[in-house]
Amino acid sequence: MRRVIDWLFTIPFLVLLVLSLVVFDPVFRIARLFGVKSVGYVASAYMTFLLRLVFPVNGTRTTIEKSDRVSNSTPYIIISNHQSLYEFPLFGTGLFSNVPGFISKAENGKWYPTVSFYLRNGPNALIDRKDRSGSIRRIAELGRRAQELGHSVLIYPEGTRARDGRLKPYKTAGTLALMEAAPDLAVVPVAVDGGWIAMRHNFLPVPFGTRLRMRIGEPIPRTEGEDREAIIQEARRFADQALTEWRGIEA
Repeated sequence: MRRVIDWLFTIPFLVLLVLSLVVFDPVFRIARLFGVKSVGYVASAYMTFLLRLVFPVNGTRTTIEKSDRVSNSTPYIIISNHQSLYEFPLFGTGLFSNVPGFISKAENGKWYPTVSFYLRNGPNALIDRKDRSGSIRRIAELGRRAQELGHSVLIYPEGTRARDGRLKPYKTAGTLALMEAAPDLAVVPVAVDGGWIAMRHNFLPVPFGTRLRMRIGEPIPRTEGEDREAIIQEARRFADQALTEWRGIEA
């Protein structure tokens, strides 16, 4: 019976999702005429639209907690855990005015209507995970551009999504390159949960009533001679503590 309910609400959800991609595609293309950051703002608006109007169709519930020390319209390096594509709208909504750019595998820059256009033309970096040195170079370029243009960058140090929801070790190479390239951008630790449940069946179906959670922590200031590895591990502890707390509540 549970699976029947999931499918009953997944079908209209997927229809609305596809329609939204079609409707927003020309908006992204027009925004491109006004620069990379404009594309980023449209992406944040689109992700907010998804979270507020499309995701509720399949009963998705959302909780976003945000430190009041996170300033609007301020660029940051955002370090977060990663569970699935389903969590992306949390970042566009919770950090709307901070215009988060994404680091994505190169394959996502093709074949996906609207999404691929955004990844290629927005404040993002497409990387080939088989080319380690090239990936680090592109991440550093994104960091320099973010500091210059004033947009944020989201990085997932786990490297790949945690399909079972368990927090993985944070790899440091990409994040260290990003921090070195953008020394003026404070680091904001973020924790997310629930995306792995929503994508357990790769949209076929989406479990009805999934709860998505996000916690945006207090910015960690940058200083000369800072211990960047320690900052990355502090961000991981932040995510670990949030996941432990949330799952304790649900137990």
